[in-house]
Amino acid sequence: MRGNRLGSIEGDHDLDFITSLVNCTKLKILVFEDNSLKASLVSSSIANLSTQINWISLGINEIHGTIPSGIENLVNLTFLSLESNQLIGTIPTNLGNLHEMRALVLGRKKTLWHHTIVTW
Repeated sequence: MRGNRLGSIEGDHDLDFITSLVNCTKLKILVFEDNSLKASLVSSSIANLSTQINWISLGINEIHGTIPSGIENLVNLTFLSLESNQLIGTIPTNLGNLHEMRALVLGRKKTLWHHTIVTW
């Protein structure tokens, strides 16, 4: 679901729907780019998604906070895109434990990172 402006005008809970996806054991792709979603990535249940998921794209939103260290639970993740959000902090070192990861796309609105692509 890209470019649908699904985010709320007020509030900070636009990623709460991820909790309802935790039981989707065959979920492989999650794309909610460019939707003005406002929320903390840490408070979302993203690290509890199916271990079968291999593609997460949440770029171009208003997501803030840090990348949760629990994301290493997503052992089949090959692509993670969080560019053009308001993330702070460091990239968790345990992302290096994701042996299937091929691309990590990070960018930050207005400061520091700008569409950095790390591949391994």
